[in-house]
Order: sequence, then structure tokens, then C-alpha cells
Amino acid sequence: MNNLNDLMNASTAVLMDQVGRWSQMIQKMREGQYTPSDWMKDVVGMWDSWLGLVPLPSRLGAQAAGGQLPTLLLIMDDVAETVGPVATPTNLSLPPGVTLELSDLHQLGGEGVLSRKHVLPLLLPDGNSVEVRLVDLGGGPQPHVAKQLPCGLYVGPLYAKELATYRPLALVYVLITRPDCEAPTGA
Repeated sequence: MNNLNDLMNASTAVLMDQVGRWSQMIQKMREGQYTPSDWMKDVVGMWDSWLGLVPLPSRLGAQAAGGQLPTLLLIMDDVAETVGPVATPTNLSLPPGVTLELSDLHQLGGEGVLSRKHVLPLLLPDGNSVEVRLVDLGGGPQPHVAKQLPCGLYVGPLYAKELATYRPLALVYVLITRPDCEAPTGA
């Protein structure tokens, strides 16, 4: 379980760094204070944080394929899913009939929990790719899910269940944003 924690911590740190950088960049642009040297610093910082993940093998059953655990990012605001569905190849070739399971997604640095019932994972027909989409978000007479949860980044692992064995396939991230949300601060 420590390996999963290491992987989640490493990828979470990168995504939080990216969100913080973009937030600061947009704020400086709005204020008219964004310079070419700021741009170069941000580009190098973003690449550096992403490249920091390269030497980190997933060590979670995907090492035979020599790859890392894929990451999927969905974005939703208080009206609709704004990015999605998303798909990615997996490090495993899965036979038909394998059950995909996703944990609840927990807010990073917060108490929020996005129920797994709102995230639908699908095994694509090739058996080598998964797709994830947001479902049953509410609307009409029901309040939208994003209005009921704290803004922020939520994460949970996606598994393939074969008999009694769980094989990790991907990490699923959902970013909940609304006009009333505070912009994330960079580290």
C-alpha cells in the first residue's frame, strides 16, 4: 500500500503545482504584470515537475509493461462536466468480462468526498483502454453535485477486478471549480 501512496503523492504534487502555476499566471496576466521571464520560469517549472514523475515506476502490477499508471483528469463546474469523457490506454490487456471498480474520490487537502456513483469507468472494446465519464450530476429539480461539494481536486484509483485480485489501471482526478471558488495558491 505504501507504493500506491507514493504514486498518489507524487502525481498529486505535480497536479497541484500545475494548478497553482496556472492560477498565478492568469492572475498576473489579468493584472498586466506577466513578463517574458515569468513565462520562461513557468514553462521550465511545469516541465520540470512533469519530468520528475518519469523515474517513478508504478510498482503496482504495471511494472511488467514498463509503464506508469495512467492518470485521467475530468473537470466540472456548477453547471456541467466541462472536460470529459476521457480515455487512456492501460498497462494491461484485459479479457472481456473484467469488472472495473473505482473508489470514492477524496479531496486533496480537504474533507470532500465525490461518490464513485458519479464516475462511470468503462473498459473499451480493445481491452487495452479505459474511459471515464461523469454521470448523474443532478440538475433540474436536483442540486448539481458540484454545488454540494467543496471546490478542489479529488482523486481515486481505478481497478480491474479479476476473481479476488485487484489490478490498478489508472488514477482518476476530478477538478471541481465554480465562480465562487478561491483560486488555488501555488507552493
